Amino acid sequence: MSIRNADIRIYYLLTVVTPPLGLIASIRDLSWQFRKPILLLLITLFGGTIVLQTSDGYVLKQMIYDHYLDLSSEQWWSEFKQIIMFKPQEGTKGDLFSHIASYLIGNVLRLPSQYFVLVSLLYGWFYLSSLEAVLTWQGRRYGLIFWSIIVLFVSYRFVDSMQSVRTYTGAWILFYGVIQFYRSHKWKYVVLMLSSVLFHFAFFILVIPALVAILARKLPAYAIISIYIFSFFINLPVDNLILQLQQTELGQEKVAGYYKEDPDAYISTLETDANWYKKYGRWVLSRGPHFILFLLIILGFNTKSNFQGIEWAVFTTAILFAVLGNLGNFIPVFYNRAMVNSGMYATALLAMLAIRNALYDPRKQQIFRRFLILIVIVLFVPYEVYVLSNMTQFTSIYMITLPVLGLFDEINLSIREFLGFFI
Repeated sequence: MSIRNADIRIYYLLTVVTPPLGLIASIRDLSWQFRKPILLLLITLFGGTIVLQTSDGYVLKQMIYDHYLDLSSEQWWSEFKQIIMFKPQEGTKGDLFSHIASYLIGNVLRLPSQYFVLVSLLYGWFYLSSLEAVLTWQGRRYGLIFWSIIVLFVSYRFVDSMQSVRTYTGAWILFYGVIQFYRSHKWKYVVLMLSSVLFHFAFFILVIPALVAILARKLPAYAIISIYIFSFFINLPVDNLILQLQQTELGQEKVAGYYKEDPDAYISTLETDANWYKKYGRWVLSRGPHFILFLLIILGFNTKSNFQGIEWAVFTTAILFAVLGNLGNFIPVFYNRAMVNSGMYATALLAMLAIRNALYDPRKQQIFRRFLILIVIVLFVPYEVYVLSNMTQFTSIYMITLPVLGLFDEINLSIREFLGFFI
């Protein structure tokens, strides 16, 4: 269907009335130029009706009611300055984005229930823009392995991740800034990368690999890969590092909440009641990037000559995030965040290579190469099941039809809860 002969408003109306049909119609009929705003609307409706669990998002939304509704502008400004000095006051989360957004939604607009409309709009824009920057089709037929790789990248930090508002909104902003910087070499995207620190305290450290990757672009491939290999065997002086982190009030709070003397036992305790796809899905989410990086190295992507365009820069960024994760593995939460960021770049690189058909080399044993790629894809199957499970748990039944009603309905059921009445 030519867009000249179709009123784009019909697709918006269809999406608002019946999101699944709007999604199918936009994918079938529209180019990305018109499909992207439809998808952004869909994600915003999803966020606006999301069924919150006990998560970062739930806590942030509740804090609007508890702290920001009747907060004076003078008190807000005082707390703003305290956050900048790493001395967050009780009632705030210690991050500028949540402090600003909570006051805007709760106090200025007086719409605390619509907090996730803002969150999902911001998250969705950077998520979709990142997909747009990576997935550039070349107009040829693709097979099952190719589409499995694309699904892996698209779902690696999917819209269900917006429950962790600060961590993964910041991660997608950083990712988009990195990709756009290497494509355009405009320094405004470095500023965008640095803005990720507004979303979570951890990005003061997590932004470092992305910045170092810019400086390390001219290093030989063997140096980058050697650093990565050696990082598995380096033991840092943990006690001294913990003391340094505790120099600020915010650092003391984060160390108390995240540092565990026996991280393996701590993780084992968390997974005691988890089902198989939740347990192994989480495991592969943070460990899987290592498998992808080793896969690429084994396949011969260990010299710059095998990369094109921004691929080498993305590869370097993924490796340096993995190095940071290895060095910080004494703090499980930090390790997971560093590795998940690594995985965003590793899966993006895998998608880039698959799109230009670079994963297979007719001069080499294709069966062996396909077998290795297939092993990595299968490794991520529990995670894909985990994402599907999350989507049924977080997606409101209103997303089947008339999601606008869900924005104002205090009685909100997830698809899983709704199906539970019949199963």
